[in-house]
Amino acid sequence: LLMFENSYCCPLSKEALRMVDSGLIGAHGVHYPFLKIENSNKIPVFIDEKMLSGGDKISQTMYKKDDAESAYENFLTWLFETFKQDEALFRNTLIEKLNLKAGDRVLVTGCGLGDDVKYILPKIGSTGELFAQDISDLMIVATARRLSSASDQQVDINNLYLSVSNASMLPHPDSYFDAAYHFGGINLFSDIKSAIHEMARVVK
Repeated sequence: LLMFENSYCCPLSKEALRMVDSGLIGAHGVHYPFLKIENSNKIPVFIDEKMLSGGDKISQTMYKKDDAESAYENFLTWLFETFKQDEALFRNTLIEKLNLKAGDRVLVTGCGLGDDVKYILPKIGSTGELFAQDISDLMIVATARRLSSASDQQVDINNLYLSVSNASMLPHPDSYFDAAYHFGGINLFSDIKSAIHEMARVVK
């Protein structure tokens, strides 16, 4: 419980948060609710749609469409086939550059459907922690569902923590992670510079 609370902070003020039944709250009354989803670790929502602009707003609208999940998956399939790349090999090649080891704490920004999560979890083992965020609650719900499905039971998701948040204002303390990872989607961010700065801020 304490570890979970210490993992997150207010994305705006960076103040510490504590957990209540409905979500995470700050000393000054800010409240971030949990997504209502079964068979998953608690998933806090840090998005205030009134504060989104540019590419972030477009992404939110795009991911709310009924066929967003299948459209996203079809695009990725098309992408790897077009460039004649083996997806698993390609993703693993990128992840290997992080030099991860058992016990590491890792952040994945813009996780989409969680395609990279299943390759990172075995590298950090049961003593590591993986936090993955996306601006879309639909994508986060799909990630939770897919990774807890029967076909992915070889992946231990007990140390996976998901959040709905903006990569340009990450809800994590300074120097909290051993590594941060992003693949695809940063071109859609409304503030790319801030997103990169935030990834650097939260890494030791």
